[in-house]
Amino acid sequence: MGAIDDADFIIDVDNFDGAEYGLDVLCVDPGCYTYAFTGAFSWSAEQSWQVTDGDGNEILAGGAGGSLVTEVYPFSAGADVVCGCMDDFACNYNPDATTENGTCEYETCAGCTDAEACDYDPEATIEDGSCCYGTCVTITMQDSFGDGWTGCDILITDLEGNEVIYTTLTNDNSDGSYLQEVYCMEAGCYILTTGDDTFNFEPSWTIAGVFGGILSGGELYGPAYFSVGGNNCIEGCDISCACNYDPAANITVLDECIFDDCSGCTYADANNYDPAAGNDDGSCVFDLSNPCPADINQDGSVTTADLLEFLGAFGTVCE
Repeated sequence: MGAIDDADFIIDVDNFDGAEYGLDVLCVDPGCYTYAFTGAFSWSAEQSWQVTDGDGNEILAGGAGGSLVTEVYPFSAGADVVCGCMDDFACNYNPDATTENGTCEYETCAGCTDAEACDYDPEATIEDGSCCYGTCVTITMQDSFGDGWTGCDILITDLEGNEVIYTTLTNDNSDGSYLQEVYCMEAGCYILTTGDDTFNFEPSWTIAGVFGGILSGGELYGPAYFSVGGNNCIEGCDISCACNYDPAANITVLDECIFDDCSGCTYADANNYDPAAGNDDGSCVFDLSNPCPADINQDGSVTTADLLEFLGAFGTVCE
């Protein structure tokens, strides 16, 4: 078959160039078939078509879509023929099908089938390897005007500045008004920043699955810390020489660090050694009246042990 003018039977009522009606008659064996129609861009409203059986019963009908895109329509021929996917592993498996028509698909029912995972999909029948055993974090993005974000974006990094997630809402990845993405994230502390949008009142977003509830905001948010998988953002003094050094802290708050209240002599050989001192303040006093100054460990004799003591203190400035 081809164009209407190529049909086996045509009718040209008004004698203008081109027929108003064309008819092709085909004899086909029982089975599954497809009908393909390519509509013309011009005068698409004038175009229509039908596929009927030998008794005149309509099987398919349609028209032009206003473009040159070819549309393909499946249909069956024969009273006892049921066309469909016959692979019972496929998402669209048809147990009543008698003839395979090549329509099997394996994506719409694919997902995580492990109930122990945070992104378990009870409707999934095909495991696609997406199961998350960390924390499922859901980012929902919206644009009030519906034309996508124009400059606003979401950047999530770890504490070392490595990019973990970058995403934005555009007309290319959604309808321009709404987009939701789910990420599998490891437990830890992260930094969130959003960009500057041309229309600053349009973007909005929420992040669910984070410690302490839901984050929400718009453009120019942050930098802000947030935790995943527990309370993993700990503010404090993480400077080891500070009096209040906190080894668990991973967010430095310099104003909280104390350096003076625990100052003292930190040299164990000094007369005024202070084991509680966190940093040395230069106040150490050494007894120089020892009749055997080489007996550093004061055990009554000069041995290798004294040499080791000396080497341990080598380079020390004594005042």
